[in-house]
Amino acid sequence: MRTFLVCLWKMTAFQLCPRGPKKKLLLALLVACALSPVLKYVNVVSNVVSDVISPWRNIAFLEEMPDFGEDTSQTKTTGSKQLCPKKAPNLVGVSSINESLVTLEGLIGKYISSRTGGHFKPPECVSRTKTAVIVAYRNRQRHLVVLLNHLIPFLVRQQADFAIFVVEPLPNVTFNRALLMNIGFVEALKTYNFTCFIFHDVDLLPVTDHNLYRCGATPRHMAVSNSKLDNISFDEYAGGVVAVSRDVYQHVNGHSNLYFGWGGEDDDLLYRLQWKHHPMSRYPPAIGRYIALKHADDKGNPVSDIRLALLETAEKRMAEDGLTSLKYKIIHREYKPFYTWIQVDIDMKYYSSMVSKWQQKQH
Repeated sequence: MRTFLVCLWKMTAFQLCPRGPKKKLLLALLVACALSPVLKYVNVVSNVVSDVISPWRNIAFLEEMPDFGEDTSQTKTTGSKQLCPKKAPNLVGVSSINESLVTLEGLIGKYISSRTGGHFKPPECVSRTKTAVIVAYRNRQRHLVVLLNHLIPFLVRQQADFAIFVVEPLPNVTFNRALLMNIGFVEALKTYNFTCFIFHDVDLLPVTDHNLYRCGATPRHMAVSNSKLDNISFDEYAGGVVAVSRDVYQHVNGHSNLYFGWGGEDDDLLYRLQWKHHPMSRYPPAIGRYIALKHADDKGNPVSDIRLALLETAEKRMAEDGLTSLKYKIIHREYKPFYTWIQVDIDMKYYSSMVSKWQQKQH
């Protein structure tokens, strides 16, 4: 109604002639203005419905990396095996999530990894992706079990060549998600020539397998809509689950290593990608939807009180803070049936000195 009255006032101010063709023009403009809010609403509803009933509509922007082409060495060295189809035939769309699982018994016997440490390959074709899923983890055993029970069948249906790496710090170290992701990246490449990396929170579960765990020509924020944030999507948010190709991740020097405690590291990565001209892509919320598992506050992961100050120096730090400045020690490495577990010790004195250095430069 407000739009209608504004339109009426504007046309009255124009003092159009009350007779002849201009009168018809006045009437047409009045009707168009009155209907514009309705048409806008119909268009919004149409777009939402389209996202839901046509989940493959916006997948075209994910250009495949060069080594996924038809003439790769993968195809030549595998005899009669053909490259897997772009659209895997066994996808089911939305699948149920069982949050009550406490063991991995449902996976035993049904899924057998081709190598130790939970490395899976499709037996029927050559996968289009060599994916490492990196999970920064501590003291979330139930969440890890639920994630593995859901994610392994999910990736098998996508015909992925994949392995999952769970990286955990010693108990006395303040949690640093980004640093653990960097360690997972380096350690995963020691085991296989992965070309795609999914940096994954342990408590987020993808709702539909149309959310392809692949890397494209640009990085992708995968957890566009998650229940922890009331399914609201944010264009400038890159937390939860992110897919980045190996080459792009190396180009931006990985994550920063300095964000101890909660917050800031995902914004820092987003800035790095933007500064190096790697724009973030996103699926529509109907595809990039995740369920967030509930949990109590982690006492070893307090909110960082210097995260905002660190973000102010993010661009200047990028070249010397990241993959090129990693320092850690492997305490335990265990190749489990469905994943590789890596426990690390972090040199807090070394990283604290780096934080102090940048704080001094800032002042």
